[in-house]
Amino acid sequence: MVKALYGSYKLLDGNEIPSPAFGTGTALYNKDAEEQVLTALKAGFRHIDAAQVYGNEESVGQAIKESGISREQLYVTTKYGGGDVKESFEASLRKLGLSYVDLYLIHQPKFAKEGGGLDKVWNQLEDFKEQGCAKSIGVSNFKIEYHPLILDQAEAVQNFAKSYGPLTPITRHLNATLKKIASSYSINEGQSRRYRTSSKRSRLEEYLQVGSLAKVKPEEIEDISTVGKKHHFRVF
Repeated sequence: MVKALYGSYKLLDGNEIPSPAFGTGTALYNKDAEEQVLTALKAGFRHIDAAQVYGNEESVGQAIKESGISREQLYVTTKYGGGDVKESFEASLRKLGLSYVDLYLIHQPKFAKEGGGLDKVWNQLEDFKEQGCAKSIGVSNFKIEYHPLILDQAEAVQNFAKSYGPLTPITRHLNATLKKIASSYSINEGQSRRYRTSSKRSRLEEYLQVGSLAKVKPEEIEDISTVGKKHHFRVF
């Protein structure tokens, strides 16, 4: 059983995905991630988020092995990033040094197209799940885009889809408001921003403490939303 530090979310297949995860993309893209992943595991993370296109699955696997943590106590996600689906999946397992992953995702729509189309790729993911080498399957970055000015009229879309980078307004534009809220709970700004990836164990430990902090008040959430709505951020 994997310990969910912030709780877990039930997937449509009945399995649960624990939160939070330590990401191995962004700052670790195409870099040796062994030291950072090992630090994250020592700090208490048990969900590791990897991907074929990050170019570092082998070093992630080495960190998992070096940690000495039993496979049953870990939740590992990786993602399909193009090429022959079966070969790509088997390569990911080999590099990670695992016989199965807990979650296997199609990383972006374009990779499904490159793999012969969504139906073909998805059918192969279903085969992996049936074989037990992928406990759960899904998609990533399949976005629905709409203009930020109709945010208040898009409740149905919000209920259906999850956002990419929803904390961007907080981490980039909310300085004064965020500091004010953080000070009222006697927490530092780093905890209020919730680092996703860091090489510093102290920051990762701060991140993991967030789950035990008091919940912000409705009016504080409204303050965050008011400022956030003024800053549209597009990644792709």
